Amino acid sequence: LLQGFRVSHTISSQKRASVKALWRCWTTLLRKWSIVHIHGGLLWSNTLSLLAKRTPVVCHAHNYPTPNSSLKSQVLNRVNRSLVDVVIAVSEDVARAWRGIEVGRAVECVYNAIEVPHGPRPNRPPRSAQSPVFGMTTRLGMDKGLWEFIDVAQAIYARRRGARFIIAGE
Repeated sequence: LLQGFRVSHTISSQKRASVKALWRCWTTLLRKWSIVHIHGGLLWSNTLSLLAKRTPVVCHAHNYPTPNSSLKSQVLNRVNRSLVDVVIAVSEDVARAWRGIEVGRAVECVYNAIEVPHGPRPNRPPRSAQSPVFGMTTRLGMDKGLWEFIDVAQAIYARRRGARFIIAGE
């Protein structure tokens, strides 16, 4: 899909931005882009995006908007109201929440684009209280709680030998 296009990513998993991350984000945003695509919001990166805004901004909302429970979240929500042109939400419920805080001219729901295979289902043991199934779907990254899921799975499995655990992601 993006063959022949120059795609730049500025990634930071830090809650506080380093000077290097700030500079990289700023210089990237100053280039000529057709669209800027953000996820959720770190206050520092969204504020830089607002200051450098020259093109439409699409927010891909995986989560519900941040509640106005602190000064930082109030500022983030105000920045997002000025910054974001369109919100793409992963479910109707998430879309409804974003519509409620009036971010963007439009809020659309776009479900996962992965096609679920049709055909016979695999032979699985019946579900019961003795054989519960626990699942996690996520990007397989260190910051997504995978090790915590495994720790909890180990504790559950020690009590319920019939329990099954599924991790899916990319």
